Amino acid sequence: MQAIYKKHTYQNAMQGDLEFTLYITNEGQVQEVEVKALSGKFFSNFIDELKKEIFTWAFPKQDKIIYSFVVSFRKG
Repeated sequence: MQAIYKKHTYQNAMQGDLEFTLYITNEGQVQEVEVKALSGKFFSNFIDELKKEIFTWAFPKQDKIIYSFVVSFRKG
């Protein structure tokens, strides 16, 4: 995520906090990703690239779960 952020902030300044909610199947695959800006300003192409990356993540096989976390992106 930080590498994607660095690439995008080089082109357009942005910072703040993003909340991610992942819907993970019992097969350990990310079925859906929701991204909500809690503070700051972010460009849609940055959000889209983050989502694309998250869809490649794999989790241990288990019951379906919803996993949420917050990432703070700050000026370097």
